[in-house]
Amino acid sequence: MFFHKRKKNGSDSEKTSIMSMNISFGKSKISTSDLLTLLRHLGMTIHAGVPLLKALKILEEDAERSQRKIIIHLRRSVEAGHKLADAMRKGPVKFPELVVTMVATGEIGGTLEESLNRVMYRIKRSKELKGKVIGAMMYPMMILSMVTGLGLAMGLFVLPQITPLFKSMGADLPLPTKVMMWGSDFLQEYFLHLGVGAIVIIIFIILISKIETIKYLEHSFFLRVPLLNTIIKFVAVVNVLGTFASLIQSGVPLKPALENSARSTGVRPFRKSIKQMMPMIEEGKTFSDGMRRAGRLYPGFVISLVSVGEETGSLSDTCEYLAEYCQTEAEHSIKRLLSVLEPTLLIGVGFLVGGAVLAVIAPIYSLTGNL
Repeated sequence: MFFHKRKKNGSDSEKTSIMSMNISFGKSKISTSDLLTLLRHLGMTIHAGVPLLKALKILEEDAERSQRKIIIHLRRSVEAGHKLADAMRKGPVKFPELVVTMVATGEIGGTLEESLNRVMYRIKRSKELKGKVIGAMMYPMMILSMVTGLGLAMGLFVLPQITPLFKSMGADLPLPTKVMMWGSDFLQEYFLHLGVGAIVIIIFIILISKIETIKYLEHSFFLRVPLLNTIIKFVAVVNVLGTFASLIQSGVPLKPALENSARSTGVRPFRKSIKQMMPMIEEGKTFSDGMRRAGRLYPGFVISLVSVGEETGSLSDTCEYLAEYCQTEAEHSIKRLLSVLEPTLLIGVGFLVGGAVLAVIAPIYSLTGNL
């Protein structure tokens, strides 16, 4: 639960030191679960007719320790006459730009409750899709980890006990057995070197993956991989159009809505395409024109329906519908990918295990047959 009664403790100096640590080391991002809970409870109190400042005081009284610091900052800022959106920007944790923008728009238009509900729904749907993508990745990662662990265990502990027997036979061993023995000897001799090398490679990959150009090339490559490219495209379209629809419905102007939509997706080619749209739109072009310029990045039916939405004056509703449709399609694509991966991985594991068993059994069978 997000809210539990908690006694007030800690001096002002402690709170000041905590704030200074946040300034020194940068802001940490608020977790999605905590953010959803905060928005939900804040929306509920405002819906009940409670003024914003009193609503924050109510939340502060029952908040857990980790969230209480955030709410105290929001309450003090609002109490000092600042807007809630400004308090979020200057708080001890980093709120998503989408949340801050929609809260600011809701405060200006007097529709804070509606803005909170819209952004909460968008974050919730994004979290659901992200969970399904991560869940789909877990299965192949578990299989690969188990195969790697099994291979290391056999090479380091099992095969060294059997190798002397094979060498003492003096007979010509089958090729699979020779390969397995060579691999075991190599692993035992260079295990430390391989381990250090693997760590260095992982650190190197992590470091270069933070370079924007490398990220763009990496994402462009994955967008060309069959099956995987469909999932990436649909997930990116869901984030872009879903965010864009929520912002436009809340009254955010077109340019800030596009800027926030670009930040809503981590897929760099999509971010670049939206940034390239902005000068076109300022010149009088439409959102669908910008999508067409991006080539095959956006599905054809998405471009066509966005164009229809622009002509009929229902762009935000069309984008919201497309976001929901693409989320369903992304979930179906994940299921199709798993239906291909599961038997492929099982067959691969079967070949590896069968080959290892054959490499061990064949020499022993040959020895017993010659006796």
